[in-house]
Amino acid sequence: MDLLFDARPATPIRPFTPDTLDTPADPEWKLAPYPFNKATADVILRSSDMVSFRVRRDILLEASPAFVRILAFSPGPVTTIDIPARSETIQDILLICYPIAKPKKERSVKELELGLRAAMAYELELPITVFEDELVRLAGRDSQSWAEVFMVAYRMKLEDVARRILRPTFHDKEWDAGCIVDDLTAGDYYRVA
Repeated sequence: MDLLFDARPATPIRPFTPDTLDTPADPEWKLAPYPFNKATADVILRSSDMVSFRVRRDILLEASPAFVRILAFSPGPVTTIDIPARSETIQDILLICYPIAKPKKERSVKELELGLRAAMAYELELPITVFEDELVRLAGRDSQSWAEVFMVAYRMKLEDVARRILRPTFHDKEWDAGCIVDDLTAGDYYRVA
């Protein structure tokens, strides 16, 4: 069973001490940009590319049932959690969750897929919804984008997203079925159609 969905912590959790993060003893770690660099934070999320995000526990608890389970085992006033995702992905997710003005960002299909995978792993409903909606919008651009986005939805078993992507093609006489990649069977198409 995936530890993330068990009642035990999914990642190493350590109490914060001055020598655990962002100190001369650990100079390789970089601090994330505002608003994820505040000393008043009570959770530190560390990315796979060595960036530390200082975040508020209450925001994580409201955004994710997975973090409720993970932080239930927090041993100290400040908790460090290693997240197996790159800093860009974590920042995209946190910006969606945080109650601040959001910078406009055009995400690539790959960025959306990585964001969706991380958001789904930690049960972050709002980022999942935002990334799915962006995938559907990207699919409407052209047949190449459509095929790439559809395959992301297909690989991730996002049948609702795949249906939303397919729906406009049913009435489009110009639509070229050749843009569907070879992995997709007629049965797969029928199941989501």
